[in-house]
Amino acid sequence: MGREEMEYKASSSAEPCYTEPKSRVAEEKRPPLVFPTTRYMLWVLSKLLHHGFFGMIISVALTLVSFFAKIALSVLGGRVTDLIMRLISWFLGRGGNATRVTSVSFVNFLDDNFEIRGTGFPVHSNTLTATNAEVLILASKLAYENMSDWVRVVTQVWEMEWVAGYSFEPQGTQVFVFKHKTAIVVAFRGTEPFNLFDWLVDLETALKAPQGSDKNPDRALLGNMHAGFYDALMTPPNSCRSIPWYRLINADGIATEMGLLDESRTPYDIVRDRVMEELRCDKDLYVFVTGHSLGAALASVFCAHLLVDDDPENLVKPRVQWLCTFGQPRTGGYKFARFLDCAASTRMTSMIGDDGKLIGFRYLRFVNNNDIVPRVPPPVRFSHSPCFVFLNELGYEEVDCETEGLSIAGVIVDEVMSRCLRTIQLPLNCVQDLASFNLMKPIVRFVVYLLPNLIYNHFPSEYERVIRGCPDPYFDEDQWVETTWQVPLLG
Repeated sequence: MGREEMEYKASSSAEPCYTEPKSRVAEEKRPPLVFPTTRYMLWVLSKLLHHGFFGMIISVALTLVSFFAKIALSVLGGRVTDLIMRLISWFLGRGGNATRVTSVSFVNFLDDNFEIRGTGFPVHSNTLTATNAEVLILASKLAYENMSDWVRVVTQVWEMEWVAGYSFEPQGTQVFVFKHKTAIVVAFRGTEPFNLFDWLVDLETALKAPQGSDKNPDRALLGNMHAGFYDALMTPPNSCRSIPWYRLINADGIATEMGLLDESRTPYDIVRDRVMEELRCDKDLYVFVTGHSLGAALASVFCAHLLVDDDPENLVKPRVQWLCTFGQPRTGGYKFARFLDCAASTRMTSMIGDDGKLIGFRYLRFVNNNDIVPRVPPPVRFSHSPCFVFLNELGYEEVDCETEGLSIAGVIVDEVMSRCLRTIQLPLNCVQDLASFNLMKPIVRFVVYLLPNLIYNHFPSEYERVIRGCPDPYFDEDQWVETTWQVPLLG
């Protein structure tokens, strides 16, 4: 079966649909070095103590690294970091390509190319198509890069329309929004390895139940959620911070520092309001939400609240079409996972578009082979929606029972077998590289060899590679067999 594609009418408007509140405008730059206030230090200390002895040791180490890194960045203006990443890009033979970013992040150091190879996005169908999956994994991957690169890649490389980007403090939550034809995409950034606040969010493994209110009484239906993920998106700004609590990135790539306009407005409220304004201006738009790792968890929390919150205009709920996550950790309890699963299964069978095609909400959770992140936190108090798309070198498999595909024991066995195979392949491949006078690839191969699969498989570039059906450039090149998808799920 071929992939279904629809013809679209590009919407145009002479006036912008949405105007942000008045604020002071400044070029995007790092805030000056600000020493924490006493209240802020006590807040960090309470976070450290909450994680227990081992968590506290890890958090203290990360705190020291982050503290000295922030001093270095404040004094040197980030020039050293940019220089190192540029040297890495040069060392790997990159640069001079418009589809690449100017300063590659650590997460994307293996592949900083953001070229879209498919055409026809978006495809409005309940089946998973390669076109949609490719754009959404690239958006999740792009979220790790500099905010100025967000705008350039979306507008110049992808030739899509920029809506807005946001960086929230002190939560550290970053998200950008863009649209193309009949899709508006909301992409959340995942965990930056050297960002202290991202790790504090990840380690806050207590469960928190949202309380219903007069405005949104149905939030109680969501059940318990990971406290760190919930607070990062649903908690009002911390007024003790002396720097602006969020920045808005406009279409010109300039960051606007926004003040504490209203402490009752959460990051979720701000992003949702912007999406709603775009939906009011264009009745043909449908919402696609995506993210990788921590961004995947934030995407699921965001999408769940979109589906449950009061919508008197009937503007948002019928037009939330795709929640597509990559490497998502367990985000909530059984009730939360069941809510998303039921929302997808119910609406898939009940919504018919104006053209007679089935259009509903689809929750697609990708797990790449031995990726460890979808297997944590342990399934004691946390749960996943049972259905997910399992990726490996041979293609995909739709699994309808979490315990069948996310076994830790299976990961350990596969890791041992893979380590043995790579140990044999590494010297042979390196000899071939040197024979062809490629002196850099053996070093990259060795770096990849040192990474266990449970980490290597978590990189967004690995999700992108398997979704596109490309061979591993470092191992198993000769063993790769091209596969053809039998149904229009991938490709």
